[in-house]
Amino acid sequence: MYTTFHIPKEANTYADTLEAYGVAHLVQAIYDNLNIEGYIKIYDREVYFEILLEEPLTQEILKGLTYFQIIEFIKKDEKTGLPKNFTGVNYFDFSKQKEIKSNRKADFDAIKDLKKDERKNAILRIEEIYHSKGANRLRDEYDVLSQLADNNNINAFYKIYENLNLNKDKFNVIISEILNQYIVGIEGSSEYEKLIKQKKISVKKNITNLQLINPNKGKGLNKAKAWGIETKNCSSKWTKELMKLNGAMKFGMTCILFPSGSRSFDMKVYVPVFNEMILEEKTSLLKKFKRIASSNTPIKLDIQNTLKICELFLKQHERKRRRKLKEFLLGFHVVYQKQLSQHTKSVTNIGFLETPDFIDLTDREDWLEIIEDQKKVMNGIIEQGDAMIGLLAYRNFLNGSDINEYFKFNYWFASYLMHELSNKKQTYVTTNKIETLNKIFTLMDISFKKIIENEGFQGVAAAIRKSTVSLQYTPKEQRKFDVQYGLAQKLQNKSNSKEDLISFIGEFVAKYNSDTARQYEKTNKAFRANVKDKELFAFFELVDIVNSKVLGAMLAAYGFALNKKDKETSEE
Repeated sequence: MYTTFHIPKEANTYADTLEAYGVAHLVQAIYDNLNIEGYIKIYDREVYFEILLEEPLTQEILKGLTYFQIIEFIKKDEKTGLPKNFTGVNYFDFSKQKEIKSNRKADFDAIKDLKKDERKNAILRIEEIYHSKGANRLRDEYDVLSQLADNNNINAFYKIYENLNLNKDKFNVIISEILNQYIVGIEGSSEYEKLIKQKKISVKKNITNLQLINPNKGKGLNKAKAWGIETKNCSSKWTKELMKLNGAMKFGMTCILFPSGSRSFDMKVYVPVFNEMILEEKTSLLKKFKRIASSNTPIKLDIQNTLKICELFLKQHERKRRRKLKEFLLGFHVVYQKQLSQHTKSVTNIGFLETPDFIDLTDREDWLEIIEDQKKVMNGIIEQGDAMIGLLAYRNFLNGSDINEYFKFNYWFASYLMHELSNKKQTYVTTNKIETLNKIFTLMDISFKKIIENEGFQGVAAAIRKSTVSLQYTPKEQRKFDVQYGLAQKLQNKSNSKEDLISFIGEFVAKYNSDTARQYEKTNKAFRANVKDKELFAFFELVDIVNSKVLGAMLAAYGFALNKKDKETSEE
């Protein structure tokens, strides 16, 4: 009886995750073919994945199983014929799908000059056409299947497919063998091995590891064990590779990259890792995620994908118990593949992006608003030059849950914002909202509330804002004061010690109040409020009890942000 499966983490890459998802989807396919109703749950147990079945499978049940396609056949081009005795209804026609994708791109290009609302409606119409069930449907699995179809190792895929296709009459025996390899304690010769010896089952036992699903075993100087090297691919048991392929087709995702200054189309492969979730929920979430994922530059892509999948999870799940999002959505396995030639890519980086551990599901609505605002901020940043420094800091904050990295980002972003607003006639850069910053800091750590609500901090931050970003959004002919450039850099330098910060803020406020009074004397109008003495004293008291670097970083965040009303007016 099959109730629990254990998939060990042998590679410590997404290959293990794909294998676990492949097993889960195989069980789901068995359920579907035998009309069994029941959920399948996957747990990440750190050193292995555990799959629990609500409805057990038995050998008697499996005996009634007839052949079905575990992995869908890939018709690479017009010259590729369907397999002998092909009984599948569906197959992936790469040439046809490539044409559909090209048509979809042409439709999007045709609406790029439409006004915002018109373009939004046109996008919805186009997506409805290409994600419907008609002849023009672009497959959700296109990104992965196209990589397999366009890969030099497609032959390895065909060998795995043929192992199933040529042994249809022994399909239930093969399924039992696949499931048995994930059951702890099963020993002895299986029926599968007996039938192989009797030559009643004919399979290619070991299959070349495809780099797409085995990122640490691509072609190169390697060997399965460390007794030498050779320029060949590694190979492994075909049933395990089948499960990885099954998982990749259902649960992998590739994104094309546009590295700054490069004409090559590199690729990142993302595989999300969930815990304590039903398979159906995961599949639904990934399907929605793939439809909103888009190409981008490398660092921004990591940030945007993290924000988007967190947003989708929050929208899909309304859990009332106080639990962290990270308990269910652990993060992404990410592999960077560099394009070397038209059909060849090389793995250059293997990593893992963790989900932020500060997102609490009970604060769901607040985090949805935060993520929406943060996506807009990220969209306005161009990944080139020193922008990579700021984006790396934000990614470290998001995927490492390190508030100090967020402070680094805010220092950098303040300078970047001023530079973009002053030197470019048209820029997509947008400021943070003060309301959003309040939510981020208080939800991450309630102790920040004493800083945010301090009247001295609010007064100084407002003075910085009115000396910088507020003036930038004011037409030059209407400005009554000079823009204070370089303030963010000075603030960062002077925040290293309490004494320097007090001296710097004292001098800044004195000049700010002096300029305000001088303008009032000229026009007899108050264009901005002074920083009051009690506000300045309150700020100095705050410096005594708060780390100066933290205080300086928060001034950089709030001093170069706008409130919701001002921000919406500026964007219009």
